Amino acid sequence: MWRAAQASNEDPSPTVYLGSPIIDGPNPIWPDSIVVTDEAQGREVVEQQRERGADFIKVYSRLSRNAYFAIADEANKCDIPFEGHVPESVTATEASGAGQRSIEHLTRVADACSKEEKLIDSEMQRQEALFRAPDATMAQKIDSGKSIIRLNMRVVETFDEATAKALFALFVKNRTWQCPTLTLLRAQIDDPLLANDPRLNYLSREVRAKWDAGYYENVPPEPRPQSSN
Repeated sequence: MWRAAQASNEDPSPTVYLGSPIIDGPNPIWPDSIVVTDEAQGREVVEQQRERGADFIKVYSRLSRNAYFAIADEANKCDIPFEGHVPESVTATEASGAGQRSIEHLTRVADACSKEEKLIDSEMQRQEALFRAPDATMAQKIDSGKSIIRLNMRVVETFDEATAKALFALFVKNRTWQCPTLTLLRAQIDDPLLANDPRLNYLSREVRAKWDAGYYENVPPEPRPQSSN
């Protein structure tokens, strides 16, 4: 409605591109997400969001493989871009091949640069399932959380330059854009300079509260030079 009103307004106004709500799988990360559990729902949600005027479909982390590839196929048929997170059940290589227009936060990209991607992914999915199990105890969640951190470190340790170059060449070929969002991730680091950044005044109270609470608590700190004193 806002875009339609501005189209007939002679005053200058920005061009606004509207994405769909987050499309996620069961137990979504964000409570206002649209939950898609199977292929049929995946195709249906693309058509629904296209009809309501979305300029692109935003996919997210907990979509199943069947749902994700159904969304990708339907979006390509409807000529509407889809972008967002690469789901846990899909590799970055597969996402690029499926036509995902952009990958946010480099999700799954580091994994795809590892020479042990398949092995690490399999164990990562197992640990994440254990962590999210409704009957998991706090002790079990802590153990799974530690395993996930160790697996993330293993991704870094097994980086392979040839594998990375092949992946990046595929991104170029498929025109798969990357949005690293480094500023957002850096905001979670305990850096005294960030606390006085004047741009923080433009964030809502809700966003600041999430940042202050350490929402991205698994982001490792940036290496800092040690003082010579």
